[in-house]
Amino acid sequence: ILHENSVDHRTASVTYLTRKRVSTIDCQLAEQINNKRQYWKNVLERVVAVIITMAVRGLPFRGDKETFGSPHNGNFLGLLELTAKFDPFLASHIKKIGNNGSGVTSYLSKTICDEFIQIMAHKVRDSILDDLRTAGYFSFSVDSTPDRSHIDQLTVIVRYVSPDDGLPIERFLTFLEMGSHTGESMAKMVHNYLTNECKIDFSKCRGQSYDNAANMSGKYKGMQEIILKINKYAMYIPCAGHSLNLVGRASVDCCLDAVNFFGIVQEIYNFFSSSTHRWAVLLSFFKDDSKVPKSLSKTRWEAHSMATSAILDSYDGIISALHQLHIDTTEKGETRNQAINILNKMEEFEFMVMLYLWSYLLDEFHKTSQSLQDPQISLDVCRKLYASLSDFVKVSRDMFDHFEEKAKEKLPDVDYKKSRYRRRHINDDEDDASENLEPRDKFRIKTFIPVMDALESSLAQRASVYNDAAKKFSFLTKLEATEEEIREGVSALCQTYPEDVDMNLVGEVKHFHQYVRHSQAYGSAEHDSLTHQDLYRVIFNDRVQSAFPNVEAILRLFLSMMVANCSGERSFSQLKRIKNEFRTTMTQDKLCSLSLMFPQSHVPSVSCSLSLMF
Repeated sequence: ILHENSVDHRTASVTYLTRKRVSTIDCQLAEQINNKRQYWKNVLERVVAVIITMAVRGLPFRGDKETFGSPHNGNFLGLLELTAKFDPFLASHIKKIGNNGSGVTSYLSKTICDEFIQIMAHKVRDSILDDLRTAGYFSFSVDSTPDRSHIDQLTVIVRYVSPDDGLPIERFLTFLEMGSHTGESMAKMVHNYLTNECKIDFSKCRGQSYDNAANMSGKYKGMQEIILKINKYAMYIPCAGHSLNLVGRASVDCCLDAVNFFGIVQEIYNFFSSSTHRWAVLLSFFKDDSKVPKSLSKTRWEAHSMATSAILDSYDGIISALHQLHIDTTEKGETRNQAINILNKMEEFEFMVMLYLWSYLLDEFHKTSQSLQDPQISLDVCRKLYASLSDFVKVSRDMFDHFEEKAKEKLPDVDYKKSRYRRRHINDDEDDASENLEPRDKFRIKTFIPVMDALESSLAQRASVYNDAAKKFSFLTKLEATEEEIREGVSALCQTYPEDVDMNLVGEVKHFHQYVRHSQAYGSAEHDSLTHQDLYRVIFNDRVQSAFPNVEAILRLFLSMMVANCSGERSFSQLKRIKNEFRTTMTQDKLCSLSLMFPQSHVPSVSCSLSLMF
C-alpha cells in the first residue's frame, strides 16, 4: 500500500499510461486508419453529391470514354472534373488515381456509381414503405406505357396519409415490366410486388384507381374485379381526370357539327404549322400578346380548351393571314386554295357560335381538370367539382341567345346557312320535322341542345360513382348533424367496412363534433365549410388521436382513397426523360432506381441521401 501511494509509483504509472496511449505502434496504426477513413469519406461525399445532382435532374451519366480529360467522358466524370477545378482535394485525388483503371480503388468508376444509385434508391423506397406501414390504410393506382426500347412499363403509385404532416400523399414506387395486358396478369403482378417485395399488408388497401380501359375497369375480367376478389374493401374509383376527358369526347361525338368544328380547329393549326413561311405570315398579323394556334390532343382534353381560346383570342389575325395567303399570287395554288377554304369555314356564323360556346365551356372544364390533378385532392372535393360543373352546364343550356349575340358582334353581316336540298334515301325519316325548321332553330335543336344534353347526362353518369363513394363519409363533416343522422351514417359505414367501423363510433363522432366547435382554430362561421382534411388536421395538430381513435382512423381511411392516377401520368414524363433515345439499353433496376430519385416522384428524402450514406 505504501508503495502504491508513493510519488515514484504514481509518476511511473502516469508515464506508462501516457506512452501507451500516444507512443505505441498500434496508436500510430489507428491514427493512419482514421486518416485513411476520413480521406475516402471526403471522396465519397463529393461523388455522392454529384450523383444526386444528376439523378434528380434526369441527366445521363456515362459517355463514350471512361477516362478523365476526354471531352467524351460523360456528365458524371465531367462534373467531377468541374468540381475539381475549385476543390484541391478532389483535383489531387483525380490526378493521383483517376485514370489508373480497374484493380485500383478510386470510387470514380461507373460500377461504384451504379451501386450508389441503387443504394440511395433503396433508402428512398424504404423510407416510403416505412411511412406507408405507419399510415396503415392506403390505396394504389397503376397505368402502363411503352418506353423507348418498346417495353411496356407498368407504373405503381401508392397513396396514404403522411405520418409527418397529416396530409394525403401519393408516391411512385416502381416500374414493372409487363408481359401481358390482361387484367388478371396485371393484378397478380402488382399484388405480388406489394406483398412479397414491399412487405405491405394488402388487407389494409382501401382503394384502387385506374383509367377507364376495359382491362382495368372491366366488371368481370378487369383488374379492379380481380383485386376485389383478393381484398373486397379495395373500392374501385375511376380516374376523375380520365372520366372528365370521356365526358368531353362523348359530347363531341354525339353531333357531327361538333366533330366538324374541332376538325376545322385542327386544320387551322396544321395549315400554319406545316410551313415556316405561313407561320411567319400569321405572326405578322398578331399583336405581342396574341395566342398562336394550338394542336388538339386525344388524351388531354384540356388541349381543346387552349386550342379554341387561342383561335377566339386571335381570330382577326388568323382571318387576315388567311386572306393575305389567298390573294398572294406568289403562293402555290394549293396553298391559296386551302387558305380560302379555311377562311370560308371560319366566317360561317355557325362556326362562330360554336367557337364562343366551346371556349366558354372548355375554360371551366380546363380549370376543373387542373384541380382534379392535385395529388392531395380528396374524394369529397372531387364530388363537389363534378357537381358544380354539372350545375354550370345546366345553366349554360339556356345561354344560346348569349352565344348567338356574341357571334353577331363578331360577324354582324353574316347569318345562318340555309340548308341545301338533300336527296332522300331509303332509311330517311319522311316525317322529319327538322327539315322544315328555320336555319337558326335547326342549329339550336340539332347541334346546340344535343351537345349540352350529352355533356349533362355524361357528367351525371360519371359523377354518380364519386357521389356514392363520398356520401358514406359525408356525416363526418356535418357538425350540426343529429344523432339519428350520425347513426345512419355509421351504420352505412359498418356495412361497407365491418372490420374498421362499429356502432361505438356514434358517440365518438358526437364528441368530436363538440370538440371541433370548441376548437380555437375554427370560428362558428367556418363550420359549414370544413372538409374531411380540415377535420383530420384538427386531430393531427392537436395530437388528440387517443381521444378520437376511431374518428381518426376513418378520416385517415377516407383521405387515403385515390381519386385520380395523374401521378402515374407524371411518372411517364420522367420515364421519357430518363430512358430516352440515347439510353435505351438501360437496365430495369437502374430505371426504377433513377425514377425513385427523380423530383417528379415527390420524394423529399432524396436530399437526405447524402447524410444517410455515412
